[in-house]
Amino acid sequence: MNYKTFLISTFLFFSCSQNYDKNSLSNEEFIKAQKIISFLEKSQINLSKGNYQSSLNFADSALYVDKNLVYPIFVKGMIYEDLNQYDIADSLYNSVLEKVPNFRSANFNLGNIALAKGEYSKAVKHFKKEEESFSTPDVLIKLGVSYANIYEIDSALFVLEKSIDIDSLASEAFILMGKIYRDNGDIQKAKMYMRKALNIHPDNWDYQLNFGTLLFKIGDINESLFYLNNVVNVNKWHYASHYNLGQLLLRLGKNEEADKYLLRADTLQQVNTRIGFFQENLISNPENISDWLNMGIALQSIENYSEAYEVFKIVDHLDPNNLDIKQNLAFLAISNEDTVSTIKYYQKILSNDNSKSDIWFNLGLIYAYQGKFNKAEKCWKKTIELNPNDKTAIKYLESLSKVKELPFYVIN
Repeated sequence: MNYKTFLISTFLFFSCSQNYDKNSLSNEEFIKAQKIISFLEKSQINLSKGNYQSSLNFADSALYVDKNLVYPIFVKGMIYEDLNQYDIADSLYNSVLEKVPNFRSANFNLGNIALAKGEYSKAVKHFKKEEESFSTPDVLIKLGVSYANIYEIDSALFVLEKSIDIDSLASEAFILMGKIYRDNGDIQKAKMYMRKALNIHPDNWDYQLNFGTLLFKIGDINESLFYLNNVVNVNKWHYASHYNLGQLLLRLGKNEEADKYLLRADTLQQVNTRIGFFQENLISNPENISDWLNMGIALQSIENYSEAYEVFKIVDHLDPNNLDIKQNLAFLAISNEDTVSTIKYYQKILSNDNSKSDIWFNLGLIYAYQGKFNKAEKCWKKTIELNPNDKTAIKYLESLSKVKELPFYVIN
């Protein structure tokens, strides 16, 4: 398919208008299509990075070019869904379905909103509608989750088996079937399905936790220890893994080591209770910045940096002029190995206040880490200009001058 044909197809998909010739676009329409696709691409890129306002702006720009477009409305639904503003997202998805009744993923996302709100029967209806047109493993798995939550176990197992028939590597279906069998007392089937999930994705910590906990309960101590240790090593913030490992070590008579994990589990349980409280509040009041901020702080306090990062992005969206939030986001970005965003947040801080010597210093560290020594040098010189007594910056600048004397040094 050549580029112009691709643009035509995409343009027609995004628009519910009947005014376009399906076989060709005029030059004017072709330019219009290019603009729309560019806006939508930028909207989705920004959404994936948690730049919610930019994502909204680009989606609105696409609608400004052509008010008949459907896809930008869908994208806006995804944005508001990410922001927990479920009523707005729900309205946008329903608007999409009014224009295109079988629009892909609209009912799926409505089902996800219903799940998040604990409206499981409503979730079943949406996922069933989605399945009528798009019977994929992802849809069937979510339908299985919804059925399980309203205790329609046979229906849940049926759709999960169906998802496995479509994709024999649908590990999430296997683990969910394992959980259902476990909860209904069929331990052997639970063990079989959980092991199948792990065979597909052996590094999935949630699978390891569920399988390890099941093994512990049936007395398979050594194998259980292996899996629970793996989970704790990856997730310092996970309550159940610490508690179960502590209990297992008690059974092995390793009381001192057990106490360490049980004490940590007690702390995690208290923090998770607070997090649950904030999450519950935010369902009904998604623009309460205080709850978002406190939830982010709680997540960060137990070293759950990945979820804290996403929460603080929402805080930043709600309070875009708060430089302290941006500084914390820079820390969380680097904790999640996102150096590009770290630089972005530091630059935004400095564009508002370039007198912060610590930000200049940290920005220099990131540039040095990336091998951008000229930029690092400028940052550390600025640090010393603002804070002449910064011995660390002076030391790093001296070290950098020695690096630049090396024969393989490349200007960047």
